[in-house]
Amino acid sequence: RSARIPIRTDEPDFSEIPLDEHNWMNSIYGNVREVIPDDAPPPRGCFVLTTHYVDANLMHDVMTGRSMVGILHLVNQTPLDW
Repeated sequence: RSARIPIRTDEPDFSEIPLDEHNWMNSIYGNVREVIPDDAPPPRGCFVLTTHYVDANLMHDVMTGRSMVGILHLVNQTPLDW
């Protein structure tokens, strides 16, 4: 005996969802600025872009129920740790 699972393949209609514009310059914490110490050395070199990807499979091994987590750290689009 086989079971049928209904799967929707049509595009969802989001036209009735209100689009609330949010001003991300304002924060619930007020006008917050980074605190830089007076004795901090001047920055040298170029800016660094860091990107992190994380994924989890909570039922990776069906027999033991163990999970698996994958983490990828990139610095200027170069893998640093995985």
